[in-house]
Amino acid sequence: MLFSSYIFLFAFLPVTLIGFCLLARFLGPKPAKLWLTISSLVFYGWWNPIYVVLIVVSMLCNFWLGRQIGRAVGAGRSSGGQLLFWGVTANLLLLGYYKYANFFVNNVNLFCGTHWPLEKIILPLGISSATSCSSSPSSRI
Repeated sequence: MLFSSYIFLFAFLPVTLIGFCLLARFLGPKPAKLWLTISSLVFYGWWNPIYVVLIVVSMLCNFWLGRQIGRAVGAGRSSGGQLLFWGVTANLLLLGYYKYANFFVNNVNLFCGTHWPLEKIILPLGISSATSCSSSPSSRI
């Protein structure tokens, strides 16, 4: 679903906004935030539902690490720097795999004469979108 599609503009967006406003008004901010989270996952999964599992696992891991860092700092045990390091490292490894695994395997095959197979890895929406826009001449203004 694209932001400019009719289904987004005339169905998904109004339902999401109306649901958010009603939930916020009658039930409070927590249910409204949960509604936005679920709506975001539906929007994300519209393109390829299997990647919802990837983003949910990533979100839960990041949430858990954030809570652990907050507890460590709150208890005065540490600055949480080690947990932060491992969280950032895990996220960068995930990004690196989806964005650069094909590049590295193809170059190793080219320079070493090997034929390591690697299926084409599709970059999930939301992990990184900077390269998809910058390479198109029509996207420059």
